[in-house]
Amino acid sequence: MEDDFGTTQLSKLPCIPSDGSIVQDTYLKERDEIQTPEDLTAFVRRWNAIWAVPMPRTTPMSQSEKNLITGDFDPDQIFECLQKNKSGGKCAHRDPKNECESMYILTPLVLLVANLATKRFQIPLDTALLQVIRASQIQN
Repeated sequence: MEDDFGTTQLSKLPCIPSDGSIVQDTYLKERDEIQTPEDLTAFVRRWNAIWAVPMPRTTPMSQSEKNLITGDFDPDQIFECLQKNKSGGKCAHRDPKNECESMYILTPLVLLVANLATKRFQIPLDTALLQVIRASQIQN
């Protein structure tokens, strides 16, 4: 029996969706607590399911997203970029041809889409997250 990828990834999230915004709140709280490259590595391992949710796309998944899922990134460089991006700066290797993993850490695509759905349909964020994941399963 083939496993349902989206549901599997959802079950790997470090918290259980509720009728509020527990997933995003927990994600942002933990992201903001990152103080070292080692913290970053632990955070990415803990949350890698958030980047692995299959999303409807017009372009293939970026290498940066794949790196977060597999853990294949330079934690020192990405930590530095994350700090610069959080303070409104620009990381050294961020340009139109070369995305940075820190951008996906700041705003995971699935949370961005869920926030748009929340605003559009006036539903709780975790409900929107579940609907986005379900829609991506139907399309993929």
